[in-house]
Amino acid sequence: MKIPNSKMKTEDDFPPQSVLRTFVKMVGEFSSHNSSTPQCGPVGLRFSDWYSFLDLDNFNSDKLVANLTLHGDDGTPVVWKNLAFIAENNDGRTVIIALRQAEALFNLSQLMFALYHGSLQACTFLDLQNNRLPRDVRERGFTKLDDCNVKSGTAYRQALHSLCWDIVEAGGLPVIFAMIENPALPIIRQKCLDALTNVLCVDHVEWLVLTRQPWFLDKLVKMIEGGDLQCDMVPAISVLDRLVVVILSEHMKDAYQQLLDANFLQICIEKLQDVTYSRDSKRQHFVKFQTIAMQALALLCQDSRSSQWKDSDLDSVFAHAYLCTSSWNTEQPLTDPKWDKSESFYRTMSFSSSSLLFSLIILVHSVLKWPGKKEILQDKGLVFQYQLSRMMTLSFCESSASDANSPIIKNAAEWLLKTLFVEGDRAKTHHAPTENGLLTSVLDPLSELCEKVYRECSYRGCGRRETEIGRWELCPHCMVACYCSDACRVSDASSNHTMAKCRFLSMKDSLFEN
Repeated sequence: MKIPNSKMKTEDDFPPQSVLRTFVKMVGEFSSHNSSTPQCGPVGLRFSDWYSFLDLDNFNSDKLVANLTLHGDDGTPVVWKNLAFIAENNDGRTVIIALRQAEALFNLSQLMFALYHGSLQACTFLDLQNNRLPRDVRERGFTKLDDCNVKSGTAYRQALHSLCWDIVEAGGLPVIFAMIENPALPIIRQKCLDALTNVLCVDHVEWLVLTRQPWFLDKLVKMIEGGDLQCDMVPAISVLDRLVVVILSEHMKDAYQQLLDANFLQICIEKLQDVTYSRDSKRQHFVKFQTIAMQALALLCQDSRSSQWKDSDLDSVFAHAYLCTSSWNTEQPLTDPKWDKSESFYRTMSFSSSSLLFSLIILVHSVLKWPGKKEILQDKGLVFQYQLSRMMTLSFCESSASDANSPIIKNAAEWLLKTLFVEGDRAKTHHAPTENGLLTSVLDPLSELCEKVYRECSYRGCGRRETEIGRWELCPHCMVACYCSDACRVSDASSNHTMAKCRFLSMKDSLFEN
């Protein structure tokens, strides 16, 4: 995001009236409690509709989390509410808090993105405004990678998990949801969703979101249906893909039905087939959307309940998967977009071949589960047979060995070729096809995506971390705070985990809806 026309401002000029008006209209007053004005730092940078704080221009995760969850007088983080407009004589303190929370969230989102992709390089909000190159997050205050082997992917994962738990345990999740419902700027909603893609890996948090804030699932689908490709559709499908993993792995029947009732399948197919998104100006963002959307569809297809979908949904998903597979240019396979320097992480990923991979997974499961689809593919005859045989010999990027999708694509293509055609007359009998020969990545892709975050004991005087998911005791009321022992639970109740904080973490109250 680039917001032009920055200039230096001092506290005497803070906050400018243009910034006040922007946030007042969308944020309004924070819930029902007052809050003290935080220190904004000696100097800030003003942009056309944003005011930035120099003391937040870093990746000190403890400081950023503390600013995201700035507390009001009742001891809980303040949340954005679209209530009555602030009176003309308002001193602007709610706007200062909103701006600090927004910038903290932005930089936390940037940090999590870098850690997820195993990179030490990231840009703060001010870096992007001033066209500065990404810098080492450790030199900008991030300490969770100190004394770690930074060449190890495990180190980055552990640092990311620790950061996600810090955000959840501090009460950041309700704050983020309030921002999503009442964003002052589109970029804020986008960064909220980017952050949630990682935070929702924390054990039990996804269940809280899906059961206590069911409006969120519908909102994600609506953002995909009617939102902007870059600011809404891509971040929304990223979060929804994560929730699909949870819905399927945890067998959440109500959320599963809610997703179908929201017409998610048809909306996805409609967007995937919209030719306006394939233009050069939008292709870079569409490639991301296409890859993640096809993964979500493939996961839903591998679930046994997919055979019970409406015929129209089965036909649409099947037809699109066949179209993607049959129209794939085997003579000159697609290449990924040229990513700019702020998205250099994507250069190690194979987006173009991923859409083909997920299309083949859908076709495999349609043959295994959906009545009549095997016969439809067999009727395609030599044309489809030739396409599958070509895929078994392709290099899907400049170096086939560097594309992790290549062996999985070839396995799925080989299985389809053998099941549909090579076995001759036996392939046209009524015997059900077998799963023999399929890789786990094709047969059960869900099993490889169930990532969990190891939590720390919520009692600040402890410091222990889980070694096994789901063994520690949860607070029975908020279902967020967790403890390694009864002693830690009792100690935390007397020092930190107050009734007000417990109620806030539970997300039972209507803090987020207008």
